[in-house]
Amino acid sequence: MLQTDSPPRRLRTTGKTWRSERYLAFVRSRPSVVSGSEHNVVAHHVRSLGGGGMGLKPPDWMCLPLTTEEHTILHSVGEQEYWRQRGEDPMQLICMTMLVYLAANPSMDLVEALGAIIQT
Repeated sequence: MLQTDSPPRRLRTTGKTWRSERYLAFVRSRPSVVSGSEHNVVAHHVRSLGGGGMGLKPPDWMCLPLTTEEHTILHSVGEQEYWRQRGEDPMQLICMTMLVYLAANPSMDLVEALGAIIQT
């Protein structure tokens, strides 16, 4: 079952996955969290932190802006290895992306989603 405009209550979803085209559009409008490039940016759903399932994307709040090239490399080497090689914590990057969104677009839904992340 797909639920929109209400955040997940925990990292592992139970049949309801938070989806927001507005948030995805914001993520795609941001520079890449890896290179800072603003060209050909896609919203990558971070799978290594959970929140999805076999064949299921994690909730949209677990997205990061990457260029298409970075996204291809991530999938070729594997997500955990990609972040390890860069010395980056994807959860920290997700939180920073959400905070930038909140600063520009105050939204109770994302405030609650950030609270759900911090509680896990």
